[in-house]
Amino acid sequence: MKKCNQAIFKIVSACLLFMSISFTVFAQTVVTGKVTNSNNGLPVVGATVTVKGTDTRTQTNSSGDYSINVSSLNALLVFTDVCFSPKEVVASAAVSVHLFESSL
Repeated sequence: MKKCNQAIFKIVSACLLFMSISFTVFAQTVVTGKVTNSNNGLPVVGATVTVKGTDTRTQTNSSGDYSINVSSLNALLVFTDVCFSPKEVVASAAVSVHLFESSL
């Protein structure tokens, strides 16, 4: 009976350790913000927000607002839109960006 209890304890301990590592590895932080036109302050609708080096991306809504999951707050966010010059910003809890119109 004692060996059975020890085996169960080891299995439960291993499962708890695995779960805690999994939550740490896959922890995500949500970054929110607003993208606006630097010339007039109007929202940039449909701008793409990408976590650099990943396939994670989203688009701004009709108010220029966005929300994106990042693995850490030192991730680099890339803001792009056809009519504006791209901009890269280090992620933080809230990132609002002013995009400059492209000269092309």
